[in-house]
Amino acid sequence: ATVALGIGVVSTPLLAESNKNWVESLDTVEETATTEREFVARESDAPQVSTEASPQIRIDGVPVLTAERYVTRLYTGIPAAAFVADSGGSDDGFYYYFAGLFWATNNGGGCMQAPVNLPNNVTVTAVWATMYDNDAATDWTVSLQRQNVYSVGAPGSSEYMASFSTTGESTNYQNPGDETIDFPVIDNYDYNYSFTTCIFGSTSNLRLYDIRVYYDVN
Repeated sequence: ATVALGIGVVSTPLLAESNKNWVESLDTVEETATTEREFVARESDAPQVSTEASPQIRIDGVPVLTAERYVTRLYTGIPAAAFVADSGGSDDGFYYYFAGLFWATNNGGGCMQAPVNLPNNVTVTAVWATMYDNDAATDWTVSLQRQNVYSVGAPGSSEYMASFSTTGESTNYQNPGDETIDFPVIDNYDYNYSFTTCIFGSTSNLRLYDIRVYYDVN
């Protein structure tokens, strides 16, 4: 069998083997990273191309993967200064401008959130953070969520996309992250996006410095 590609003709076995090698090369770079440094290194080595099936190129009537559409990998940072306490004041937590961090106040902590503004239709691939947790009693969790703009406040209108936590207590900075993203394609028409977190514990032992959102532009 042969497959016409517009210019010349390519034999099916040759195209199938090429496609097989392409899929295998993708398998070698899609392993989950354990650190942000590993994630960045892996993404830098990965093919900068789409893996979508092309309806124009078929083998025995089945669309095959092609490397025709390139992908741009970018990231944006959400600084600690973007977070605000959900009470609208400093009762829950506040930003220390001279240290570049957000932490709980002496009353025991509370919840806060920060907006996330990404271009429409990009695909979120991972989120990573810089945090500090020297509190033995608390593992600190941060979540990325989307809110349906047509049902704000309605039950079930908020959906979690990603979540990550610090582990244990340490005097070193931690870089927790999540590469398993639910609803990864940004839809600014129907949703708005934000990071949310609640912290309870010692003011000086729980600190948030920055969050990075990695995404692909097709």
